Amino acid sequence: MIVNLRELGGYRGQDGRRVKDGLLFRSGNLSFPDEDLSRYLEPLALSVVFDLRSGDEAAREPYSLPDGIDYRHRPTVPSMEGEMRALNMAFPLPDQADPEGYESLLLSIPPEALTTVAGFLPRFYSDMGENPKIFGDIIREILENGEKAVLFHCSAGKDRTGILAAMILSCLGVAEEDIRDNYLLSNHYRKEALKRELQFLTRGITDPAIVAMIRDMLIVKEEYLEATLRHVRAYPHFDDYAKERLGLDLHELTALKERYLA
Repeated sequence: MIVNLRELGGYRGQDGRRVKDGLLFRSGNLSFPDEDLSRYLEPLALSVVFDLRSGDEAAREPYSLPDGIDYRHRPTVPSMEGEMRALNMAFPLPDQADPEGYESLLLSIPPEALTTVAGFLPRFYSDMGENPKIFGDIIREILENGEKAVLFHCSAGKDRTGILAAMILSCLGVAEEDIRDNYLLSNHYRKEALKRELQFLTRGITDPAIVAMIRDMLIVKEEYLEATLRHVRAYPHFDDYAKERLGLDLHELTALKERYLA
């Protein structure tokens, strides 16, 4: 099954109206055999899928969508793709790694490199909050798509996907507490995947600090989201942030609320 697949419907937005069900979906990787992917996606009645992964990630794990679903590749943090490439090489997930050489690779990483890796996600989230224009562009594409179901995803469906979900919900006037809850649910929906990934990535490692550092990269944490929201709170109102950073004007924000709130 698709990991971390869920929708944004049901949250209370502006004026007490609720986000409509069945229109806005988020998930992890869609790299499945064509027949399986078609079976998973058919009930969602999707019109568009937005792939937020980097070019390297998309090339490494491609997929083919069923007929009638438009694919749009929208890498969200191009400024950090170099760091992401290095990170993926150092910590490949189970289906991306050479089992024979992986353990020795981890044990050979110098401590200073581990420190850099440990600080990656806070920097990553801060960059998404400071430079969110691509998220605004995607939100505009979603709006222009009409009242048709869309899905957006990255590799795990927790970081880039989590921030796009947070931006969409913020545009709809959903409270920060509910946005945080939606974000943190990734730890629940990825519980089984997390166990497998952590078991694989920590093979042969006895240092608890390194194990904890790797685990922190596989989960979502309030402090990561906070690194993004600090940039949002620098503005008097979210609408000001949306205009200056996302590139969305008041007319578009109003149209989003009319489209997706009931």
